[in-house]
Amino acid sequence: MGNWKQALSLAKFELRNSKKALVLLGFLLITYVFFIVYSVPIYFKTGFVLFDLFFLMITGMAAMWAKPKGFQMKKVENNLTVTPYFVMLHQLPIPKEILIKNRFIIYYAYAVPLHTLFLALIYVFSETMRAELTFPQYIAFSLIWISFGIYWGTIYPVTELGEVSGSSNLKAYLYLILYLVIISVGITLLQVYTGSGIIYWSMNIAKKWPLLSSILSVAAAGLSTILWLRAANKKIKRIDYSI
Repeated sequence: MGNWKQALSLAKFELRNSKKALVLLGFLLITYVFFIVYSVPIYFKTGFVLFDLFFLMITGMAAMWAKPKGFQMKKVENNLTVTPYFVMLHQLPIPKEILIKNRFIIYYAYAVPLHTLFLALIYVFSETMRAELTFPQYIAFSLIWISFGIYWGTIYPVTELGEVSGSSNLKAYLYLILYLVIISVGITLLQVYTGSGIIYWSMNIAKKWPLLSSILSVAAAGLSTILWLRAANKKIKRIDYSI
């Protein structure tokens, strides 16, 4: 717990210098909510596939799109792509475990408030969504997707530890592209063969098993954090940060 507190103290500097990015994220949030609220009735009538893809992109990736340039990854020496700020921190006498947890906290500080507000505003402004789900059911639905944003999006803090150019790096990107293609094809096939998309089915799960789906979602988010932390600890040992 002490390491998390120290990592949080370290994260405050970056967050204080990211105010413009957080304002931009607020404007993006309004755009996202407007699109979803407008599209929900169409989605239920026609099974609008792009709705599923856009929803997945928002909850899985959008939180980091507004990150300030000073804290974005750049290619430095030794074929290393990394955040210069992280390299600077790495050169200080700070334990690696705290540096890793610092990256996780930064991601959560962006993602969890964004996803929570995003889902809350949808329920406030979408009559269709309120008609489909009661408030407790919608909380379960929200937990499903906030948790998704954690176990999918936590790849960002792991990536920010650095990426070394080379065949293994290329292979990793190819696997990522393949994974995205599989997800897109899977969503499309689900829509074609069942007549409904992944958001619709997650709503049904929240309707039928609100408590169970909430518990499993939070548990999955917690387990994924543990696994990603282990992956990050292994990764940071392999990278040479001497530039």
